Amino acid sequence: MDNENNKSDALAKEAYVKELQKNGYKAQIVKAPADIKAEKDGKTWYFEIKKTKHTDKYFGAATMTEWKQALEDPDHFRFVIAIDLGEGEWNFREYTPSVFMQLSTIPPFKVYFNVSLNEDKLKERKSNAVKMSQNNFNKFINAYEQLDRG
Repeated sequence: MDNENNKSDALAKEAYVKELQKNGYKAQIVKAPADIKAEKDGKTWYFEIKKTKHTDKYFGAATMTEWKQALEDPDHFRFVIAIDLGEGEWNFREYTPSVFMQLSTIPPFKVYFNVSLNEDKLKERKSNAVKMSQNNFNKFINAYEQLDRG
C-alpha cells in the first residue's frame, strides 16, 4: 500500500508544474503567496492548487493570503482544481479569481486552538497566525458584521 498522505497535494502540484512547462512557462513550487509561481513572456503568474478525487462536486477552502494575491493581480492568478483520476492521470480546471469568487462564500470566522494533552503547563506554539485576544476577537467580529450578506 502506498504510504503517501491522501490529503497531500504535492503530486498535483508537481503534475501542474509539468503541465505549465509543456505550455512554455518556467514554473516552480513555492510556499507563498500561492502553490506555484510561473513566468512566461516576462509576466509572473501564480497558481493555487486544490486537489480532489471527486469528479462531480468539490468543497474546499482558500486562505485569505491566497485571495489577497489573487485580487491584487487577478489577470495573473488562477485557482486550479486538480482532479486526481488515479494512475498519475490528472484533470486540471483553471478558474480566474472573478469566476472562483462566484463559487465561494465567507463563513463565520473560526478560532483554532491547539492543546497538548500530555503536559500540565500551557505551551505557546510558534505560528504566523493571528494570536487570540479579546481585542483581536472584537476586530474580527466587527469586520464580519460589516460584510454584505446579499
